[in-house]
Amino acid sequence: QALGIAAENKVAVEDMKKLTSFTIEKRVADVEELKYATNLESIAIHASNVDHLDALSGLPVKQITLDCEEIDVTFMGTLKEVEQIAFHGCKLTGGTMEDVVSSPKLTNLYLDLYQEDQSIDFLSQATSIEQLDIWWVAPEADLSVLTALPNLKNVSIYSSLTEEQYAITDQLIISGVAVDLI
Repeated sequence: QALGIAAENKVAVEDMKKLTSFTIEKRVADVEELKYATNLESIAIHASNVDHLDALSGLPVKQITLDCEEIDVTFMGTLKEVEQIAFHGCKLTGGTMEDVVSSPKLTNLYLDLYQEDQSIDFLSQATSIEQLDIWWVAPEADLSVLTALPNLKNVSIYSSLTEEQYAITDQLIISGVAVDLI
């Protein structure tokens, strides 16, 4: 069903091995067959409530886009090759933002948090981040977590900031991080 083919028409394992990228659209409810996509490097998830996302565990996925209404991100804690994530404000039905940023190879992160009360403390787990784009920073969000990211080179913030938050961006600039405030 992952490829839009009825269950009685099983997808050949060899065909799945050829996949390097895949998009899960809203009509897809189960992706169990993706476990055979051993060359899968890029996946975009646009569907909510997809079953068997744990089938992605152990695959060489390097790039993930999460752009759905809600999702259980528990599976992301098992993806250790992910280098780039685009998170578009999905409501978490399982797992945490720590799961989202848990890959030790994560270097590029795009966060559209939508929720104005969203803390960004989970970023303290993302110590390999080099490029960070954040949309909608809550006024009470403590940006000082960014000063503790040892590999951070560039940060873009698309939001209004408080005076305290501006002070943190000044600290980042002084430490050599390129900061874009938009």
